[in-house]
Amino acid sequence: MGERRVALVSGANRGIGREIASQLAGDHAFLVLAGSRDPEAVDVIENVVPVQLDVTDPASVAALRERVEANPGRLDVLVNNAGVYGTPDGAADSDLATAHEVIETNTFGPWRLIQAFLPLLRSSGSPRIVNVSSGAGQLADMNGGYAPYRVSKAGLNVLTRTLAADQVGSGLLVNSMCPGWVRTAMGDEDMDVVAGRHGTDREGAYRLVHADHPLGRPAEPEEIASAVSFLAGPDASYVNGVALPVDGGAMVVDPTATPSLFGARSDAS
Repeated sequence: MGERRVALVSGANRGIGREIASQLAGDHAFLVLAGSRDPEAVDVIENVVPVQLDVTDPASVAALRERVEANPGRLDVLVNNAGVYGTPDGAADSDLATAHEVIETNTFGPWRLIQAFLPLLRSSGSPRIVNVSSGAGQLADMNGGYAPYRVSKAGLNVLTRTLAADQVGSGLLVNSMCPGWVRTAMGDEDMDVVAGRHGTDREGAYRLVHADHPLGRPAEPEEIASAVSFLAGPDASYVNGVALPVDGGAMVVDPTATPSLFGARSDAS
């Protein structure tokens, strides 16, 4: 199977991050370093090494870089998954201190890791960076919701494109992956809020927010992790600088001409 590759996945203690670590580790060519603020929270998975990591803390990032340089001494794949939602406020009424915290984690956290690990990545034969962004980083909300989160993910997408362009000749490929709603603990928490506002339960909330969605459902963590595995692997050798939507087609829908407005499309000829 060749020389074992090494991946670092931030925010790997639950949800999408845990599944990304699990899928990468499932390829026995991979040793995965799964970083979280509480490494004990990372479940025991074969070929996964739990490590302490706070992406907002330069000292934490520097300590991890020194550890990786010492052992295993290489890094081939960096997956920037750590992130927070913040508050659901719009741009006009967001608390800027809270917005700063969101952007510090979601934009500057990945940027900090990228700068720290670029020397190791450049020495890899086929280095990859995958930034877990969001469809929210490419679309606005008519209700103005989660403005700091949207801004932070938009910044991450621009960082992706900028890095892909300025690393020409290094062999490094940099891409973002932009999911829509995913059935995780964080997604469930948001659906509980929606449910409370609309007098339904969690499953009813998932159905409500996907009423005009092409597939009519949220993603499962495994589906999102598979897209990350693709971008991190050899089959994506000509994919660079993209913000890949993995949202079941949410961003292709015209909100002014959806089935809830005009009725279900007839199959009759």
